[in-house]
Amino acid sequence: EVLAVLQPTVTIPRHDEDAVLDLADCCATPVLLLDDVGAEKMTERALEVLQKIVDGRLRDGGPMIATTNYRPEDLQVVLGSHYGPRLLGRLRELGSFVPVGGKDMRR
Repeated sequence: EVLAVLQPTVTIPRHDEDAVLDLADCCATPVLLLDDVGAEKMTERALEVLQKIVDGRLRDGGPMIATTNYRPEDLQVVLGSHYGPRLLGRLRELGSFVPVGGKDMRR
């Protein structure tokens, strides 16, 4: 038996630098899914919010799944020299990187 708990989706504002995100909701959800990390251009604001979310999950101990098309060393480059090493280190503290192969289903 599988129990699915649906929570509202929270979107990190990408184009509105003045938008406010309630990070408490992200950190309090039973399971947090960050989808396609690094797919969009990472603004300073988006990187700051991403770091706060990951820090919150690490502090609170809640499970988190993050998907990306990048290998860890490539993701670090995409996230930049300031945030990349720190974010990657924190993601490693949260768990393991699991490579998933297969055919691109978007085509």
